[in-house]
Amino acid sequence: MKEPFLLKNKVKKQAVTVYGNDKKAGRWTINTAGKKEIIIPGNYIIDALLIIQFKLPDAHSSRDVQGDMQERRRLGLAVKSVLIEAIINRD
Repeated sequence: MKEPFLLKNKVKKQAVTVYGNDKKAGRWTINTAGKKEIIIPGNYIIDALLIIQFKLPDAHSSRDVQGDMQERRRLGLAVKSVLIEAIINRD
């Protein structure tokens, strides 16, 4: 992940909750750029479909925290890339 949207003394971290088909798969607290991993269990997949959601409750617009009346977009983090791999158990 690239840098999260942070503002000194106002927004110090971004919480990210990851869901697979509406089931919580994990949570991160991000305050620096870096690689993040999560394993979404196979039983979350329904009829070969997996919808992944990233919820960012701490996302803010600069309007909210700095009074910038022009900027209304809520920013949380920038994602550079996503890699999805299947893990196959061979027990």
